[in-house]
Amino acid sequence: MKAAQIDKPYSKLTPHEQAALAFEAIASNDDGAREMIVGSVEHKDYRCTHWDFRSRLSGLTTLASYYALIYWKSRTYMEVANSKYDECGDEADQKAVFVLLDRLFAMETALQEVCAKINIDVLAVKKFAQCEDEY
Repeated sequence: MKAAQIDKPYSKLTPHEQAALAFEAIASNDDGAREMIVGSVEHKDYRCTHWDFRSRLSGLTTLASYYALIYWKSRTYMEVANSKYDECGDEADQKAVFVLLDRLFAMETALQEVCAKINIDVLAVKKFAQCEDEY
């Protein structure tokens, strides 16, 4: 099948449907499909805020979102391992708690270094991640 034959059905989809297919192609590492889908999306001219602003804001939001995801995942695993250790006294569970605690300390150090390098407040990232009151 030729690219033009495949592109035509993509162009009949709504932008939300195209975005969903593009997301699936990206998740599957299918660059060919992704390029065809993106190529079929209608292009429009918009007046919008400066690209540097939007790019930076998007990057900071992604940083805070990723930090939140890993932070809360680690905290949850740590709490589960700690509860299992309290119930059973298994040394493997206690070791897991310490490994996860070390991960949280490493994340804190890395976050402070990154924030200092890009000149943003660490507390702003933590507020976004809803963990500013955590110890």
